[in-house]
Amino acid sequence: VTSAVTGINGQAELRADGVAVSTAEVRSGGLVTFEDAIIPFGTRSVTAAFNGESGNYASSESEPSDIDVRDLPTLTTLGVSANRVTAGTPVTVSVTVENLSELNEATPQSGFEILVDGESVYTDVSSEDDSPVGAGRVARFEATLTDLQVGDRTITARFLPIPGFRASESEPVGVQIDTISTVVTPDNTEIQSTFGQPVQ
Repeated sequence: VTSAVTGINGQAELRADGVAVSTAEVRSGGLVTFEDAIIPFGTRSVTAAFNGESGNYASSESEPSDIDVRDLPTLTTLGVSANRVTAGTPVTVSVTVENLSELNEATPQSGFEILVDGESVYTDVSSEDDSPVGAGRVARFEATLTDLQVGDRTITARFLPIPGFRASESEPVGVQIDTISTVVTPDNTEIQSTFGQPVQ
C-alpha cells in the first residue's frame, strides 16, 4: 500500500473474485502479507484492498491478478471383508480416498458410491461441514452390503467430492457369492410298497 506520506497503517483484505478471504495488518512501509489464505476452488482473480485508517487515508483496491485454482487429484482404493461368501452373508467394504497433491494436505470430503457390476447400490454423501474419518490427506469410509446376488460380482468404489477435489474410482474387486448348501433327508428310512400301490 503506497501513499504520498509515510506512516500508513490499517488493514487490508485479500479478495477472491470480489469476496474477502483473508485480512491482515498493514506493516510499516505499506507492506501487507496474507498468510495461509485459502482461495476457493474456481476463483478466477484476486485483488488486495486497503480499508483506510481513521479517515486519514482513502481506501483503494489493486488491479486484479488472474489465478488458476485447480482441483486436488485423489486416489480411491477399495477393500472387502471377504472375496468369497455364501448368499445372504453381509460384505463390508472399506473405501480409502487419498489427496495426491504435494502442496495441499486437505482431507478429501463429501462421500462415496458403491457399484456392483456397474450398478450403484449404495451412496453416502456428507455435508461440507462434516469431517470424514481420517487425518491429513486421507479419508476413510465404510459400508455393509447385503443381499448380493449369487454369482461372480465386481465391486467398485467411486469418490464423490466437494468442489476443489477431483473425483476418482477404485480398481474393481471381485467377490464370489455362493449358493447356500442344502441337504435332502427322508422322513422314513424304510420304504414299503406292493405292486400297483403307492409307495409309503
